[in-house]
Amino acid sequence: FTEDELCRHMDVSAELGIETANVDVAWVRGHHPRSHGNWPEDPDKWPSGIEAFAEHARAKGIGLGLFIEMEVVAEGTDFWNEKPHLLFPDPKKGAHDFKFVGFRYRLMNYALPETCDTVFEMVSGLIERLKLRYIHWECDQAPLPTWQAVDPTGKIQFAFYEGLYSVW
Repeated sequence: FTEDELCRHMDVSAELGIETANVDVAWVRGHHPRSHGNWPEDPDKWPSGIEAFAEHARAKGIGLGLFIEMEVVAEGTDFWNEKPHLLFPDPKKGAHDFKFVGFRYRLMNYALPETCDTVFEMVSGLIERLKLRYIHWECDQAPLPTWQAVDPTGKIQFAFYEGLYSVW
């Protein structure tokens, strides 16, 4: 998509009486699913800035939603490279890596307060900056293999969900 195309979609949506619209995963730099971990918007996709698009939608009377998936992080993304300590480790090789369509990704460790604080700041910053009406937060990966690898007692599951719920 281009920014201009999405603005035209908002124009037509307003004419049709649409009240809310969701920008899917492609708003970030890179291509889904390898983009999980590049959460600032892609300046090439948003030459006027995503704020300008959000304002265009609001001016048309449309509340904007944004897709985020802050559950897994793909290898080579900003988050993978800059904050690997906030991802679940693997006792076997230092990083619990899932294989997915030829690349690796790791599960966010919401059992760590620093992970929760970092994600909360990122998400709340997006909500405030773009004046979002809602977020579409997807959590569709199976965390059990990671949890079993790092904590056979199962206690990590409770800490993970306590942390995740504190972010929500």
